[in-house]
Amino acid sequence: MPTYKNINTNKQKIENSLLDTNNIFKQLPYNKTIETYMRYDDNLNLLLVDEKPYWNPVIDSTKIILSNSDDFQVLLIDKDVHSIEIINSSSEIIYLFYQSYENTPGFPIVSGLTRTLNNFNRYVNQLVFKASGAVIDNEVFVTQFRE
Repeated sequence: MPTYKNINTNKQKIENSLLDTNNIFKQLPYNKTIETYMRYDDNLNLLLVDEKPYWNPVIDSTKIILSNSDDFQVLLIDKDVHSIEIINSSSEIIYLFYQSYENTPGFPIVSGLTRTLNNFNRYVNQLVFKASGAVIDNEVFVTQFRE
């Protein structure tokens, strides 16, 4: 979220205790700034300089649209994904296949259900979706999250 500046009254650097935007602990010399996603307390001799960069765990959000039960949609998985949430608000059963629709059986996601997938990105780089019927725009959403 914020960018901070070291305003230590003793002009000392802050030792390896601040996480930068790459999740690496850094030291911060006096009068220098650091961009981070963490919010820090005022007692660390830090001045909030800017609210940016903003932290956002969403990597990608995709709508699944299928014209009929023979249609399928491939979704590439980002390499930094930690979890994926699938929301099925259609009246159809959505079938999820890891890597290929030939990888049967598919994982069914019934109407009105939300599923979260974790710890799978080392095994696959794409998901394939099919349905029991037509799925129109704004009925099935797939969101990829980072840690």
